[in-house]
Amino acid sequence: TGCSAGGLSAILHADYIREHLFPVGGVVKAMPISGFFLLHGDGDGGSPFPDQMKKMVTLHHAKLSLSKACMLSLPVDEQWKCVFANYSLAHSATPTFIVDSALDSWQLRNIYTSSTPFCINAQCSSDQLAVLNKYAEDFVSDLQAVPQERGIGHGAFVDMCVMHCAGYHVGWDRFRLHRAGSNGGDKGRHTGQGTLLRDAVRRWWLSKGDAAAEHTYLPECKLQATPPHQCMPSCCSEEEAERCVGAAVKAP
Repeated sequence: TGCSAGGLSAILHADYIREHLFPVGGVVKAMPISGFFLLHGDGDGGSPFPDQMKKMVTLHHAKLSLSKACMLSLPVDEQWKCVFANYSLAHSATPTFIVDSALDSWQLRNIYTSSTPFCINAQCSSDQLAVLNKYAEDFVSDLQAVPQERGIGHGAFVDMCVMHCAGYHVGWDRFRLHRAGSNGGDKGRHTGQGTLLRDAVRRWWLSKGDAAAEHTYLPECKLQATPPHQCMPSCCSEEEAERCVGAAVKAP
């Protein structure tokens, strides 16, 4: 596991670790936190983050450490895209549980950086909320684009809290979601309230060969019109920001 760049590394190198350190057996799974960075343009029509990642792959000859299966699936001039989680995960044989926010604060400031003010803890206009909710939709779409037939053993817990790396801090025993498609009917002790992140991870860890849908928890709401706009009751409030490690609640 790992957070942020460490989370992305967990996705990119899980198969290598499993094959080289545990070649004759053992349970090897990956749980990247806040590492599912989108190959996404910014809010002004540019693509600075993908361009930077492409240059990084070229400069450091990083193709040598990327998924061979992923690169073989793409034209040579697009193989750099395998540094992104959704491209690499589609070819991973290691069961992986994505822990992330569809409104990850690092991504909003460094990938979707825009002339639109970051307003989440202030009064957002309807246009600003539409921009933020669209990014959340794009995040979920990218995650769901991973072919289901290659999703055996995978899972995800994607919240709507504007935070980064909250999964191994405040979110672990605080964030709650319902399993995707369960219509609020999760089996277990949190029926009606949603499943705690820690319990979702435990259920996935103990599973063997389940389809990804059995362990996928996705956002159930959009940012609301009324400040502070957070739509998940278990997200940190402004008053709690200091103890919510990794929370990015103030405009830069």
